[in-house]
Amino acid sequence: MARGVGPRGEKGERTRAALKSAAKELFAERGLDKVSVRDIVAAVETRNEGSLYYYFASKDALIEEIVDDFAHERDIVRSRRLDALEANGAPITIRTICELSVGWLMDPPQDSESALNIQFFLAAERAHRALFTDTGKPGGGSWARSLGHLRDLAPPMAPEDFDFRVACMRAIIRDTIARRETWARRLDPHPEQGELSPETVRLMCDAIEALWAGAAPGPGRTSA
Repeated sequence: MARGVGPRGEKGERTRAALKSAAKELFAERGLDKVSVRDIVAAVETRNEGSLYYYFASKDALIEEIVDDFAHERDIVRSRRLDALEANGAPITIRTICELSVGWLMDPPQDSESALNIQFFLAAERAHRALFTDTGKPGGGSWARSLGHLRDLAPPMAPEDFDFRVACMRAIIRDTIARRETWARRLDPHPEQGELSPETVRLMCDAIEALWAGAAPGPGRTSA
């Protein structure tokens, strides 16, 4: 990913972090396409629009870097859970991979920053879905490892049918994240108001598990 050069000193890192933080907050609030470079630099109280380009090659490069930060954070959490799952010796099933993929949705936002990360993720995913097409974006190495397990566990199917199921699984997860956003935006002290309940997550896992259980053909294809 292209990055602006910028100074490497402590002040430069503070400015870079301030630009990223301001941009993330504005993107989460307004959407990616409704925030200008001028808006971002104004939020950090600088009149020089060129200051953003000093640290980032472009607005899109800034967006991609924030997306990478979020994906890296999720990858760490998912990798730890996947490591534990693989280390305990218990059989790995489609269900356990489903639960691994969506388990972090049950984690309540710890603070306004984690809630903001979720809001930004949804705004970025809706506006720039291409950023999430690489195996690195949905969850880094842990995502690729999860797909590897699904390939081993799923019934035999054509590559295009496998890809179709992955797209459907991500759509299910994306919809559930959007529902979680309602809770994240409020940071309500009473989590039963808007929290994704265990029952909701169970039903989502049921849907994902059913998606992989059979070898039915994808859209536009017919059974043999």
